[in-house]
Amino acid sequence: MVASAFLWTTYGLLNQQSTIYMSNFVGLVLGVYYTFRFTKYAPAYSPTLPGSVSHHFIALATIMISTVVFCSSASQYTSSLWVGRVAVFFCLAMFASPLAALRTVLETRSAATIPLPFTLASTLNCWAWVVVGLWDMHDPNVYATNGIALAFGLIQIALKVVYWDGGSKQLKKADDTKPLGLLKQHHELV
Repeated sequence: MVASAFLWTTYGLLNQQSTIYMSNFVGLVLGVYYTFRFTKYAPAYSPTLPGSVSHHFIALATIMISTVVFCSSASQYTSSLWVGRVAVFFCLAMFASPLAALRTVLETRSAATIPLPFTLASTLNCWAWVVVGLWDMHDPNVYATNGIALAFGLIQIALKVVYWDGGSKQLKKADDTKPLGLLKQHHELV
């Protein structure tokens, strides 16, 4: 999230697109805050992260320093072209990453691992960027990337609609006359 927001902020600055750099700068600040809050409570080797937290900080620092060094040594056009390409890659990776749970969703017939509020917000965000990128900026890095990310979001929403939390089969096994037992079983599923 932080790398993507940093790259898009840089891309916006290089192209003098205030819509891109201002909104992504806000995302960058919030992403840094979220990252530090997450790392405060995350174990050094979290099972949900590839590598350790320190590996992520090293990768992030490498991306940021490499971008700044590259942009200071290349022309604005070349910098914009390559930073745009790298930003596209990171954006797509970020929006596609929840689909890593696709196999689990299909095997368990439960979409409980897909966070609906985040998915809805991401999908609406991508839709807005497609509209702005296509009709205002005419920038394929913006509209094409977010169009693909929009498709990823719609797939996640479809999975959520089809499988929801998958608890319906297991919840039917619970005794409906005992609300506390049903509630306990529901929390065990989540």
